[in-house]
Amino acid sequence: MYEEYRKILQNESTRRFFVELLVVMIVIVTFLQFVVEPFLLSRFPSIFPSPWSPSGPPQGWVQDTRVGWFKLVLGALMLGPYMYYRIYLTDLGEDMLAVFHEKR
Repeated sequence: MYEEYRKILQNESTRRFFVELLVVMIVIVTFLQFVVEPFLLSRFPSIFPSPWSPSGPPQGWVQDTRVGWFKLVLGALMLGPYMYYRIYLTDLGEDMLAVFHEKR
C-alpha cells in the first residue's frame, strides 16, 4: 500500500495537481474569510449575526453559525467545479488519472 502511494506521489502530474489544489484552496479560504464574511456581516446583520463573542471560547474557521455554514457551502461550490475541470477536462488530469488506474 505504501509503495502505491509513493508511486502516485512521485508522478509529476499528481504532485502538480495537489500543489495547484492547495493554492486554490488557500485563495478560496482567504477570499471567504476576508471578503465574503465581512460583507455578509455588515450588509445582512439580521440574517448573519456576528459570531464573535469576546468572552466566549475561541472559534474554529467554520463556526457553527449561519455565516460559517454559508462559507463552507460556498467554498465547496467554488472548489468542486475547479477540481472537476482539472481532473476530467485537461491533459494534467488525464496524466494523473492514468497513474491512479495503472494498478486496476
